[in-house]
Amino acid sequence: MQIKNVLSTLIKKYGVEQVHISAEYERYGATRDARVEAAGIKLIRTGSPYAVKPGRVLKPSDATPYRVYTP
Repeated sequence: MQIKNVLSTLIKKYGVEQVHISAEYERYGATRDARVEAAGIKLIRTGSPYAVKPGRVLKPSDATPYRVYTP
C-alpha cells in the first residue's frame, strides 16, 4: 500500500486536517512529500532532521551556501 493511501485512510478515520512532518531536503523525501501533497494531504513542515538547515550557513566571501566542507 502506498504512503498516500495509508495517510488518506488514517486522515479519514480520525478526521485529520493536516499532517506535521520534519522538512525534507534530500531528493527522495522532497519528491515523496510533493506526491503526498498532490494527493490532497496538507503537510506542515516544522523543524529539520539536521542541526542546521541546508543553505542557512553562508560563506562570508560571497554570501552563497557552502557546498563542500574541507578541514
